[in-house]
Amino acid sequence: SKTATLPEDLAWRILPLSGVLAPLTVDVPLQFEPNALSLNTWWVTWSETPTFDHLLIERDADDTVLHRDADVVYPLENEFGLSMQLPDEGAVLELLGSSGCLVDAVNIGGLPGINWPAGATVPPASMERTDLFVGDDLTTNWHTNLGLVRVGFDAFGNLLQGTPKVTNSPILDLAVQGFAFDVSSYPVGVPIVILFGDDAIYPADPQLWNVVVTSGNGDVQPAAWDVGKVEGGDTNVTVFTSLLQLDVRLHLWIRTPTGDVLFAPILVYPY
Repeated sequence: SKTATLPEDLAWRILPLSGVLAPLTVDVPLQFEPNALSLNTWWVTWSETPTFDHLLIERDADDTVLHRDADVVYPLENEFGLSMQLPDEGAVLELLGSSGCLVDAVNIGGLPGINWPAGATVPPASMERTDLFVGDDLTTNWHTNLGLVRVGFDAFGNLLQGTPKVTNSPILDLAVQGFAFDVSSYPVGVPIVILFGDDAIYPADPQLWNVVVTSGNGDVQPAAWDVGKVEGGDTNVTVFTSLLQLDVRLHLWIRTPTGDVLFAPILVYPY
């Protein structure tokens, strides 16, 4: 490892790695299966199997991510008493091979006014690279995990808003391109009601659900929604159309308490 002797050296945090990282595999696309309960809705599936072309590096303990074995566990501070936490103002991360050659990098240098281009702290969400073969310093090549395609649990048993040890979440609107989905149309002011099953599986607690509407180009649209019950006890999600953009194909994404995601292409038109 590098010996810190100069002030600029102290800015570096060095994390030794060992072993062989498997060659990167082609991303497995999202899969869509029709949902029998509501017309023009599809269940979304993706691979949650850990792969050997990803390293999981955890800080302080191996239970930072539950049920995923860490490849490396590093301390809260290095031998110089410097915090190993990534600074909020950005950083340069470099992956070096055994010969010292640069394999990959994330070049967000913490210049004035330039912070991490994606990710979130409330709720905590991963910053994920969109295209692995595009320049490391291109801020537009990063996106925030929207809380839909997510894998694993944190030390407290909460579902992580990220994909540790698994391929990054995709830009969802790009993932549906090429599929011939039928679109459901609704007059503005008429709510969209999506049916789910027994409330023992799908409890009507909005804190356990997540509803996201995207515009087809990756932008998230404001949307009001609620969870309730229909006669007989089944759960439904109601999305109110008054805030939604008109005469544009939108994508409705619903994550259920089980972690499953439902997709519905919609169009809202003037009443």
